[in-house]
Amino acid sequence: MPKASNQKGNLIIIAALIVVILIVVGVVFWKVFFAKVSSPTPTTTQTKDTQVQALETQSNSDEISAIEADLGNTKLDSLDHELSQIEADVGKLQ
Repeated sequence: MPKASNQKGNLIIIAALIVVILIVVGVVFWKVFFAKVSSPTPTTTQTKDTQVQALETQSNSDEISAIEADLGNTKLDSLDHELSQIEADVGKLQ
């Protein structure tokens, strides 16, 4: 009689292990396949215009003459150049 009880206990342990393995496999499957679908990485590339490049090449000095030279070299004349294009695009959306 103890053999039948022992076999029943072994079957319960094996069934529990199979359930745990299936749960782990399911979680790994979910993370691998659905994580990639739900959060795509952006693939936009931005090109820098000459103004941005000029602003990034400012001097690192904190001397007044260097700051004045950087300020004099900074051209903000066409700062609102893209504003008309943005307004036109927003007008198309409305």
